[in-house]
Amino acid sequence: MDATCAFSAKQRTARSTTHPLDVLSLIEKFALRARTQRDAWAVRSELCEFRGSATALRKRARDLLRELQPPRTPKKGVRITGRPRGPWSLTITGESADVADMHSALDNERPLESVKSIFFGGKSGARTTATTQVIITLDELDRIVDGDGEEITLQLTNGSRIRGADFVTRVLSSHGYITLVHPVEAKGQGC
Repeated sequence: MDATCAFSAKQRTARSTTHPLDVLSLIEKFALRARTQRDAWAVRSELCEFRGSATALRKRARDLLRELQPPRTPKKGVRITGRPRGPWSLTITGESADVADMHSALDNERPLESVKSIFFGGKSGARTTATTQVIITLDELDRIVDGDGEEITLQLTNGSRIRGADFVTRVLSSHGYITLVHPVEAKGQGC
């Protein structure tokens, strides 16, 4: 036992295991994936006490790492990734509706050239016309029209979401694409 280890109690628990060397090696493999020493010792301690097959141990280890390291929520912004050899990347993270609009403004045949044109060529980066369906209930539409759309979130069929207040400022396609649903009738039909 390491006298300088801040996790000596967890170390004692881990040392009292009766697992064979191959299982201990597997446990250490998962412990090394932890972000902090505290989490690594939590993984070692719990897995050393685990009884079950190697498959069950692997499953518990993956679940434990997910519990200790929940997924990070990406921050909105723009990130550049430079590589000494090879192409660089520009990553944009933002509201789903904004990113969907940016993507739809690109030429599918020449996406990089269309981005360059927007950035450097003076091409207008105006919002695109909404051509996806917007699902909206009658009572939500009434609230939006009355100016109370800040608290309403609308789902678009392209996977993005927008606030009701933002929906009002959008340019819609000349042929519609809004599905108006009666709130009581829709609930009664399992929609």
